[in-house]
Amino acid sequence: MSREYKGVSRLGRRKKPLLVLFIIIVPILLPNATAHELMDFSMMLKDDGPVPANIGAGIIFEGDGVFFRHVANNSTTITVAVDNNDDGKYDIQSNNLSRECELDNEGNKTDPACEVTFRVDFTIGDAGNYSFLVNSSTGESWVGSFVISIDTHVDPGSPIGYSNEQNDGGEDGEIGGGDDLDFLRQSIGNLLLLLGIFCILFVVVGLVDSEETRNDESKLEANQEEE
Repeated sequence: MSREYKGVSRLGRRKKPLLVLFIIIVPILLPNATAHELMDFSMMLKDDGPVPANIGAGIIFEGDGVFFRHVANNSTTITVAVDNNDDGKYDIQSNNLSRECELDNEGNKTDPACEVTFRVDFTIGDAGNYSFLVNSSTGESWVGSFVISIDTHVDPGSPIGYSNEQNDGGEDGEIGGGDDLDFLRQSIGNLLLLLGIFCILFVVVGLVDSEETRNDESKLEANQEEE
C-alpha cells in the first residue's frame, strides 16, 4: 500500500513540470497574434493633386484613419469627397479646406468654419476599396483611391475578396483567402508538434518512474530478506 502511494506521488510531482512547460511553450509556437498599432495615414493635398494619390493593400487597416491635409497655395481652397460604399457616389464630404486658419490673440480661429484637415475613420468591417475626389478652387480636380485591409492580427496582407486593380498598373488581381489558410495550417502544425513533444516527454518520465519504482521494490525486498 505504501509502495503504491510513493510511486504515484513521485509520478504526480514529475507531471507538474511538464504541465508548466506545456503552458510556456504554447504561446511561443502559436503564430503572432498581436494587433497592429492604430495609426493615421496622412494624405497631402498639394497644388498638383493629392500625394500619394493611390494607396495599395497592406498599408491602411481597419481601425485606422485617413487624414487629408491642405498644403497647397494659400489662396486656394480644397474640398474632399469619399465614396464609402463603392457605388460611384461620394457619400462623405469635407468643408472647404484652407492652407491655414487665422487666429485671434487667444489662439482661437476667427472663422469657426475654417478647416485645414479632413479626417475619415474606419472601423472593423470597413475593409474594401475606396475612391475619393479632390476639388480645388482653381477648377482642377483629381481622383484617387485607397484600400482598407482586414486587420487579421497577423502579418499584414491584402484584404480577402477585394481587388487591387487601381494599384497594379491596370491589371485585375483577385485577392483570395491564402493568408487565413496559411495561418490555420501553421496553427494546426504547431499544435501537433507541441502535442508530439509533450507525449514524448510524458513517456520518458513514465519510463524513468517505472524504473525507479522497480529499484525501490527490489531494495525493499532485499531489506525484508535481510530482516
